[in-house]
Amino acid sequence: TYPERIRVAIVDQIDPATDVNCAKPERPCDEEYPNNNNNNKDSGDEDSGDSSNKDEDALCKYSHLIDVYEMDATLAVGPVLARHIGGRMYRGEYYAMQSDAHMEFVTGWDVDIIQQWKSAKNEMAVLTTYVSSVGDHYDKETGTSTAESRPKMCNTDFDLDYYDNRLANLMHGQQPEGKPDVMGEPTLSPFWAAGFSFSRGHFVIQVPYDQYLPMIFQGEEINIGLRGFTYGYDYYAPERSVLFHYYSEGRKDKKVKTFWEHSDAYNGLEQASMARLLSITELIPTAEDISKNKKDEENNNNNNQEKGESESENVIVKDAIEWNRVEEKKYGLGKARTVKKFLRTFGIDIVAQKVEHHMCRFVGKPMNEMFLAHRRENGMGVDYDQISFEFRDPEVYGKSWDTGNADDCCEEEEEEVVEEQEEEEEGVEE
Repeated sequence: TYPERIRVAIVDQIDPATDVNCAKPERPCDEEYPNNNNNNKDSGDEDSGDSSNKDEDALCKYSHLIDVYEMDATLAVGPVLARHIGGRMYRGEYYAMQSDAHMEFVTGWDVDIIQQWKSAKNEMAVLTTYVSSVGDHYDKETGTSTAESRPKMCNTDFDLDYYDNRLANLMHGQQPEGKPDVMGEPTLSPFWAAGFSFSRGHFVIQVPYDQYLPMIFQGEEINIGLRGFTYGYDYYAPERSVLFHYYSEGRKDKKVKTFWEHSDAYNGLEQASMARLLSITELIPTAEDISKNKKDEENNNNNNQEKGESESENVIVKDAIEWNRVEEKKYGLGKARTVKKFLRTFGIDIVAQKVEHHMCRFVGKPMNEMFLAHRRENGMGVDYDQISFEFRDPEVYGKSWDTGNADDCCEEEEEEVVEEQEEEEEGVEE
């Protein structure tokens, strides 16, 4: 709606020999050609003559609002560094948005997403989700969404490392999509998604991408999401989708190159980066964590009069892991909330390396009603100190939340899922 208010920052990872800069117009901006709108030569309109491409092509007309950082794709080491560079291109704008490349935006997306953010009544709100595919969600002719559904972030599980059990990280995987059961405001969610994120600009400053995590793909989202949580940010799924992603459409005969092709040149770097990521975010259990976990399980077993091996006994405690501590505070945790609070609230056990499943039944109207009752009066986020709730798998323990229609809200969720982010060259828009 207001392109003159939008500044675009692009990190363009390309092969200079075969690719073209995505911000380069097809025709030179100073090239003149007949005005396409000049249908009446006798109209007397002073502007009815020839015009230059700078007046017609958006890449020319708004070139002063487009910044591009071009990278040689053969040197790519993953999305984290690319998005770090994108974050450095932030210049104090009131809002900041990050998205993958290969997107289609609905007409008027800028006004819509700001209205949705304001409806959260939360300065610390971050609208974020995996993005639906273009194919059956977007009308290219009208620039509008054809779906009433939207994705939400509510699934995660441990991605185990075959060689070192200490390096298991949380991977969000595929997410459900359905009609929102929360209307008039976005839906609170536990997790942050890299493919789309919209917030106040201070989110980019408070939670910058860690430039010391080369070759990381899985782990990118829990790193930013967990750090943001400790700074007091709250994640929401938008009520309406404003952009859609090209996943596999049109690529059947074309293999998309990825940074994984460079793995041999950086042997061992992914493990070193993961050690830093997990250590900074306190996702590697300490001996104290394991001892406490055993005591809790023993108490539970005694209460239930059950016997058996404790799950934490299966966790091998190795020597303390070594990791790169350069600028660990700059890319570390905040002080508004703790990692332990996040893990307890959302049913994540880093000792046993398991999660409480079926959280999508809670994420929606139940979570909004319970948690937003503790939204601070000054609009500075949800006060988790007032929340004692700990999610448990409703398939095992029944509903652990006090909402009568929790099951009803989730029966409307469609079986459709949003594809995981592809391992491809990542673009950033802010």
